[in-house]
Amino acid sequence: MIRKVITRLRGMYDAQLFRTNKARYTHHCRVLMYHHIRHSANYGVELTVTPEHFGRQMEHLKKHKIVLTAGEFFSIRESKDRFPENSVLITFDDGYYNNLSNALPVLESTGLEASFFITTDHIDTPQLFWWELLYQAAAVLLNENRTVRDIFTGKPVLFTARTLRQWEAALKNYPANQINAMVLRFLKDCGIDPATLVNDDNRSLTRAELNQLTASKSAYIGAHTCSHTRLSVLPYDEQYRELGDSKHMLEQWTGKPVNTFSYPFGTRTDYNRDTQNALTNLGYRYAFSTTPNVVIPGTAPLAIPRLLAPDSFEEFKRLLH
Repeated sequence: MIRKVITRLRGMYDAQLFRTNKARYTHHCRVLMYHHIRHSANYGVELTVTPEHFGRQMEHLKKHKIVLTAGEFFSIRESKDRFPENSVLITFDDGYYNNLSNALPVLESTGLEASFFITTDHIDTPQLFWWELLYQAAAVLLNENRTVRDIFTGKPVLFTARTLRQWEAALKNYPANQINAMVLRFLKDCGIDPATLVNDDNRSLTRAELNQLTASKSAYIGAHTCSHTRLSVLPYDEQYRELGDSKHMLEQWTGKPVNTFSYPFGTRTDYNRDTQNALTNLGYRYAFSTTPNVVIPGTAPLAIPRLLAPDSFEEFKRLLH
């Protein structure tokens, strides 16, 4: 209960800070955050923007905003100059195939660049992220009104949308390998083959596809850990490995330096001082959160806020004004 109150108060504080900074600093930058560009989603819709809406959003940015490249954003930050008025930076998290198939052609046709933060353990593997497995399973189970074994206790429970939300929130407190084991065991208990849940709307990139993304002038590559674990649940040494191994792997694959990062889940409770110390020791220069705010002159380089792009053109325009 106390944790929920603290989370709510933090949300209220962040919302007020967003309004204050937006009004006080006219030369701020909005960093937009995307995940999926796809036509449909059974669950996880808040992380999905349709290709049609994404296309309209990019055309609007090209006509009415100054869309910065990652290099321009970092150069302005380091020179301590003011951002040009109406500045925007575009980012994507996780490394989904639909970023390549549906987002990149739009970015290339409009001449815009986005930063793509890649989770390396999921490159070149058929294994979906654990939440994608749950979302796909939910589409089956909710239609059948089924009683299943609780993912934590093994006791019988009616599977509902509320059950899904509760499990999703609680699972984040475990390392990714434990979460994957629990989710796969749950799917086995339900008689669901995880291989049947994989499609081009929810899978990650292959190595060849990542190379194709990297070769584009519209893509800048950053790291997003190896396993997409909530970093604050790990000790320093394990955080260092997650951050270091993903950085080194991406540099090996792309042949380019990787010095930017986005935090998995990205709220204030999802990373800690150990995380930022590890980032600094590994040579990362910038890290992006999911805290909703604009970037102003005093924004800390390892806590850059972002705004979740909505699947609505009208809401998108409101977000930018």
